[in-house]
Amino acid sequence: MYLATVLLGSIAGLAGQGDPGDFTWREALPAGITLEVRGRIGSIEAVAATGRDAEVVGTFQSGKHGAPGQIEIRVIRETGRIIICSVYPRNERWSNGNLDQHHDKDACEAAQHEKTIRGDNDTRVNYVVRVPVGVHFVGQTVTDSVVIRGLRGDAEGYSVAGDVRISDVRGGVIDAASISGDLSFEGVDAGDVYAGTLSGDVTFIGAIHSSGEYSFLSYTGEILVNLPTGAGVTLDVLAPKGDVASAVQLTPSASSPRRSSGRLGSGSAHMTVNTLNGKIRIEHRD
Repeated sequence: MYLATVLLGSIAGLAGQGDPGDFTWREALPAGITLEVRGRIGSIEAVAATGRDAEVVGTFQSGKHGAPGQIEIRVIRETGRIIICSVYPRNERWSNGNLDQHHDKDACEAAQHEKTIRGDNDTRVNYVVRVPVGVHFVGQTVTDSVVIRGLRGDAEGYSVAGDVRISDVRGGVIDAASISGDLSFEGVDAGDVYAGTLSGDVTFIGAIHSSGEYSFLSYTGEILVNLPTGAGVTLDVLAPKGDVASAVQLTPSASSPRRSSGRLGSGSAHMTVNTLNGKIRIEHRD
């Protein structure tokens, strides 16, 4: 439950007609705060800001059903967190272009988790976000990709049907998840990295921190891990027998033919690489 929720601003057109134009929000943010963008239909792209000002631009694209003017973008403030979200009209509650007021507090959550919230409106809202150094960014959408590049701070990207691509990001924690999309990390530098997908592929090319924790999971996709020169990591691998190709020597577990382990260098970092029916490839850059 939110500690405090204040509606800072919103944009809404008249029901049935009209194009609301681009949504733009801008505010100077201190390091340590979380900026979260929750889309539904459309992509999210996050890049580095040049100063302390964060900026979110949402661009509307008409679909086959509904009108862009029925989509509302809300800016909600919590303690230590700012949430910007797309709110699609709930058919039975849309009246004169506005949602019932008692749904204001829960509108963002409902928009993400209730199938009925969208009705027959398939307007796309594509977001471009500029994130200052030290701001924790979270981007989540349903139908499209999340792209995060060049950030200097913690970062998370989530999609149901789209890919999550994270590149040139340095932070303490970097997470990504999807149901059917691919997850890729390239040039990332963090001590805590997680990636999980059901049917997509996972690719990790990045730094390994001493005592870092790294976890990669795909139920049916392929996982590629490229370990850098000088990496010290202990590997815990779970995969179908014979579906692991590793440049690091792995020793099969006595308790399970699907599980194996290995050590590279000091072994100070810990990495789990798990798949149920996919393949695993572990490379090492000498």
